[in-house]
Amino acid sequence: MRTAQEHARRARAYVGGGLPFDVKALAKSLGIEVRYLNLPRSSGRAAMVRDKAGWLVTINVPMCPRDAERFQLAHELGHVMLSISLRGRPIGRRAAEAWCDAFAAELLMPEEDVRREAWRSTMSLMCRRYGVSKTAMTLRLRSLGLARVVARNGRQASEPAACTPTRIRL
Repeated sequence: MRTAQEHARRARAYVGGGLPFDVKALAKSLGIEVRYLNLPRSSGRAAMVRDKAGWLVTINVPMCPRDAERFQLAHELGHVMLSISLRGRPIGRRAAEAWCDAFAAELLMPEEDVRREAWRSTMSLMCRRYGVSKTAMTLRLRSLGLARVVARNGRQASEPAACTPTRIRL
């Protein structure tokens, strides 16, 4: 089975890449319907289902902040890719969620580009470049070993490793 990162790179190439990556275009090109609904909080942030008509991803608007919608959609597309890749073989829930997070991270924030940008950009600019939340960007930088934790107003925050505290605006 290919890694989540390999699947994400192939998906980016299939749609044509670009930044920020057009996740909706990927879903459309794969024949996956995406619906943005107002569901009860108990429904969670998003869900992916498959029926006779095909794949459907629902994003629960009240539970999914605007700046997190793209990552959530990419994560749910990861479930589709994983399901196809596994071909019925079982995988644990925790492993599946980690795989889908890795897929979404690579799809939206390609490692090669993030490594290049982390040394010359600010957190805010990187969030805009990739169209992701500060949380998603922070987790991606940390997973690649490119973030350092700094103290801001008594709280911990991350910044790209090469940025100075006077340049970064969290």
